[in-house]
Amino acid sequence: MVNANICDSGYRNRINAGMVLTGGTSLLANIVEMAEQVFDMPVRMAYPNGIGGRVEDVCSPRCTTGVGLVLYGSQGLHSGPREVGGVVHRLKHWMKNIV
Repeated sequence: MVNANICDSGYRNRINAGMVLTGGTSLLANIVEMAEQVFDMPVRMAYPNGIGGRVEDVCSPRCTTGVGLVLYGSQGLHSGPREVGGVVHRLKHWMKNIV
C-alpha cells in the first residue's frame, strides 16, 4: 500500500538514497530486508541522534519520534522572546470574556 502510494504520487523516481524506517515497527524481525524487496531500494533503520545524557534509555528506533519532537521543541526555546498574542495569551483573553 505504501509503495503504491509512493508510485502514484510521482515521487518514486525522486527517492535516490533509499528509505528509512523508524518507530517500534522497524524492530520487527527481518523488516528491513522485507522493505528492501517491496520498495526495490536500500532501506535502513533509524536511531535517535543528537542527544546527550542517558542515551541508553532512548537509543532505540521506537524513541525516534519522541526524541525528534523534543529536539524540535527545544530549538524554539532559543529563538528569542515569545510573541504577544500567542496561544496562552489568547486562551487567557477568551477565559476572561467568558467570566
